[in-house]
This record gives sequence, C-alpha cells and structure tokens, in this order.
Amino acid sequence: MCAADPYRPPDDLRARVELLRKGGHEIESVVEGRSMEPAIPLGARIRIMPAQRAPAVGTTAAIVTPGGLVAHRVIGRGRLPWNRRFVLTQGDGTVFCDPPIPVGLVLGEVRAWRHDGDWREVEGRSSGARAVARWATLWRTLVRSALVVHPRLAAVLVRWSLRGRVAPVRWSA
Repeated sequence: MCAADPYRPPDDLRARVELLRKGGHEIESVVEGRSMEPAIPLGARIRIMPAQRAPAVGTTAAIVTPGGLVAHRVIGRGRLPWNRRFVLTQGDGTVFCDPPIPVGLVLGEVRAWRHDGDWREVEGRSSGARAVARWATLWRTLVRSALVVHPRLAAVLVRWSLRGRVAPVRWSA
C-alpha cells in the first residue's frame, strides 16, 4: 500500500464537491468577505455553475475549503505530471495568492453576482484590483514558478507570505 497522499483533500470535502457537481444546477451563495472587491462586493449574492474541470485562468472559481466556500480568481494551473492536479487562485483585492488548490475541490465557475439590483456577469480584474496586483506581479510569478517545481514549494512560499495571518490548510493528519 502506498503512503497517504499529503495533497489529497479529505474524503468528506471531496464528497461534498461531487454531490454539488452531480446536481448540475446553478448554486447561489452570499459573499462574506472583501477579497474579491471591487469585482464582487461584500454581501453580494453569487451564482456558481458546477463543472467537472477547473475553470480557465482568469475566471473566478468557487472552491470548497475546510473553512467553507471561497470565490477567487484562477491565476495559474499546473501542466506537468506532478502539478497538473493544482490551480493557483487569488482574490482580486488581495496582494498574495492562495496556496495551491487541488482541482478536485474546485466546485465551478462564479458566473454572476447581484447586490441590490440586477444580476451582473463577473468581469476581469478592475482598475483598483490591477493597482493592487501591479506590485504583486513579481510575487505571483515566483509562486507560479514554484508550482512548476512542486506544489509543496508553492505552498511554503504562500504560507511565508501570509506570516501567520491565516492558518495553514492541512489536508491530511
């Protein structure tokens, strides 16, 4: 028997994602944080279209994490045998990206949002988000390069950048 895969998400999280995907219907949720502002404002209702594959780079994805559902933009995907199971995500209003996310935990694409009005499509990064991202481009490139080497290296860089502000996600005991 092989050793446990440290990058394999817990079975209960994977089961939740699969159950939601099999429904095949759009899912609605409410945004509780500011990480995607100004593209998606705090308190907005979002529509998620479950998908079997990870959304393309540049789209906004809904990811199931131990802490709940997170909506962040996909900024990179692994393409090599040792990293193709992972995507890199980042909130438009944040400087640093998230640790590599197993593709199996990507629920689908966030298609639209509504906040006191009509539904709107999720657009690309806004000018405000671009301003935040400009000085973080070097860092993001470094993390993407680390993902090419190995997902663990990318995760270490991201944890270092957060410096204890967010607890590390541990997928296995």
